[in-house]
Amino acid sequence: MPDDRTQRGQIYGTHPADYLDRAKERLQERTPESLFYAALELRFFLESRQDLYLNAQKAYARSVPRAWKTTHQWLELERIFGSDEIQHLHFEFHEGGQFDFYYTPVTLELRKGAEKLSEFLHAQAYHAASDVWWSNFLSKILDVYRRAWICSRGKLFYPALISKDGAIGKLALDARNGPEEYAPFFVPDAEITVKVDYLREPPSSWEYQEPVGGDFVGYLDSVT
Repeated sequence: MPDDRTQRGQIYGTHPADYLDRAKERLQERTPESLFYAALELRFFLESRQDLYLNAQKAYARSVPRAWKTTHQWLELERIFGSDEIQHLHFEFHEGGQFDFYYTPVTLELRKGAEKLSEFLHAQAYHAASDVWWSNFLSKILDVYRRAWICSRGKLFYPALISKDGAIGKLALDARNGPEEYAPFFVPDAEITVKVDYLREPPSSWEYQEPVGGDFVGYLDSVT
């Protein structure tokens, strides 16, 4: 099956990355109405990312709520992993080669922020361009976008679950860009050392750039 994003313009991709891409595109249109469409895409990102995670982790789930039940899904994921920290797995292959993979959980702040954007998916009262309401709206969207961007950087859909016997669980990777980089290493009987640590902040190599400025007056090219 082709990558969801190989036919952009022909289909509406439903991978979490597609929703995040479209949120960025809507923000960069720099119109008032685009903010509402960006909010919708970010709400969809939350549903899609959590649903992807929970389906990958079915073996440990007590239930798999529907994707739109975002709080219920989040609580089940929280029960399985139980941390907002990023899990970093460093793989060292004894025959040579090493890789770094990350499991980036949906944080409480991301879940709550995206859920609150649903407030803007209904008819709104009129607000003049000078109303601080617009700047507050934009700030909320940018905060959720940044948290979603961090969440999307992890390639692991399944955290390593640590027990007294070591790390257990499956290795479920986002390989939409092709598994060719990893395939030669992950072969039967390969000897691997895996080091696990937890990060409170994203790695410094993840360079986040705001899609637009955070001031509404500066954000708009024009208001009619």
